[in-house]
Amino acid sequence: MKTPLGLFAAAALTALVATPASAADFVGPRAEVTVGLDRLNFDLNAYGTDDKVRAKGVTLGGTVGYDAALGGGLIAGVEAGVSWSNADRTFTDGTDTVSFDARRDFDLSARLGAQVGSRTLLYGKAGYTNLRVGTDSNIAGVSVADAANLDGYRLGLGVEQGIGTRTYIKGEYRYSNYEADVSKNEVLAGVGIRF
Repeated sequence: MKTPLGLFAAAALTALVATPASAADFVGPRAEVTVGLDRLNFDLNAYGTDDKVRAKGVTLGGTVGYDAALGGGLIAGVEAGVSWSNADRTFTDGTDTVSFDARRDFDLSARLGAQVGSRTLLYGKAGYTNLRVGTDSNIAGVSVADAANLDGYRLGLGVEQGIGTRTYIKGEYRYSNYEADVSKNEVLAGVGIRF
C-alpha cells in the first residue's frame, strides 16, 4: 500500500531529476563538426596603404560544448572550437609576390538560446577567438615567411534542429574581429551529437 508520504517523496525526486522532454534535446555535453565558407579581411590602413585585402576559402572545424536548461525554454551553454581555413590571397606584379593566408582559428564562447517548438533552438553566441595568419613574400629574389597570432572577439547567430534522439544539424553565421585590423565572416553548416 502506498502512503501519501511515499508518493510525495517519489514525486519530489522525479521533479528534481527529470528534464522536461522539450528541453532534453538541447541539454548536456555535445560535439560537432562544421564546414563552411569564410572571408578574411585585412585592412591595410594601419600600414600606410589605403587598401583592403580580401581572402575567401573553405573552413573545416569541430566544437565541444555543454548546455543547461535555464527554464522557460531558455538554454545556456559554453563551447570551445577549432577550425582551419584555406583562405588565401596572392598579389604579384610579375616579379615580386606577396601572399596572405588564414591558418588555424580557435575560440571559447558562451551562448544563450531559446527553443522554438520541441526540436528547434535559436541562439546567439559571444566569446574570445585567436587566429593564426601567415604571410609569404618573394621580393627582389628574397623570400620571407612570417606568421602571427591575432586575438579578437567573436559574435554569432545560429539555429539547431534535432534530427534524432541525440543528433542535430545546425546553421551558423559568425563574425570575428581581430587585432591588426583583421576581420572574418563565416557561414557554417554542421552536424552534432549529444552524450
